[in-house]
Amino acid sequence: MRKNRPANQKVAGRGFVIVSCLVACGLLIVNGSFVSSFYQWLQTVGPEILKDARIAQASLFVFPLLLLLIELLIWDLITTRRRA
Repeated sequence: MRKNRPANQKVAGRGFVIVSCLVACGLLIVNGSFVSSFYQWLQTVGPEILKDARIAQASLFVFPLLLLLIELLIWDLITTRRRA
């Protein structure tokens, strides 16, 4: 039989999830702005293929997510080393 967790632990768990989602959304906004600015600059100096709308759309979708993944991995490395 499973023991029920106290109410304060449930609230703390929900709070962690909410804060994590808010941080991830904030990072995605910053990453999207960064990638958009970088891509616009790259279109002016880069090859002609970067001006294709399909490549622009794919880049603006994929690269902010990759940056978020890298940021979360770095955060995980920092916090686990600090605890050890």
